[in-house]
Amino acid sequence: MKRVLPLVLGVVVAACTTPPQQRGTTGAEVYATTCAACHAADGLGVNEAFPPLKDSPWVSLPDSLLIRLTLRGLRGPIQVNGREYNNMMPPHAFLTDEQLAAVLTFVRTEFGAGGLIEPDQVAAERQRFGSGPMWTIQELTAAPE
Repeated sequence: MKRVLPLVLGVVVAACTTPPQQRGTTGAEVYATTCAACHAADGLGVNEAFPPLKDSPWVSLPDSLLIRLTLRGLRGPIQVNGREYNNMMPPHAFLTDEQLAAVLTFVRTEFGAGGLIEPDQVAAERQRFGSGPMWTIQELTAAPE
């Protein structure tokens, strides 16, 4: 037991001191741990309560709007492929710029919209719109470019 304890403590300390940007930095990893619970691994949504991302026009929003939406979340009703959803999407500002860029690029590539989002784009939007209440769709689309 005395020999195992230092090893266990070393592993715990190493895990806790790993910089956030090195914890799950691929888009697929971030999606699996942060998004799939609501949007499903296949991007088709969950139990008709949470909207699909696959073939959704929301995934094709301009980069700035998609980043803002993901940073601060969304509340109120939205339409996705002719169906209304009225659950909230929580803010994801806890993700690093690299993680957010990776997951949004993954979502676009995996679910049909293509298009790369860079960490510097996330940083710029975070600086301008990163804090505040969750958006409504009206507020999001009315925000200045």
